Amino acid sequence: MPDLGPGGRGGARRRTRRRQQAMHSRTQAQEQPATHTGTTTGEYLGEIEKLGKLHDQGFITDEEFSEKKEKLLEG
Repeated sequence: MPDLGPGGRGGARRRTRRRQQAMHSRTQAQEQPATHTGTTTGEYLGEIEKLGKLHDQGFITDEEFSEKKEKLLEG
């Protein structure tokens, strides 16, 4: 029986399968609408505070902060 170790066909098949699974997971995540069921006001405030800190430190722009905050508030 041939060696199907990491460099053999068995390894290539596993890598291909993992790539297919990853692509499928990403596709499913993109197709499912974002829902905020069960999210409390405190969680929203915590997220907005985190965004505010990132904004204050210059990691996100005014526009990015406003967009992300609006998305959270629209819930």
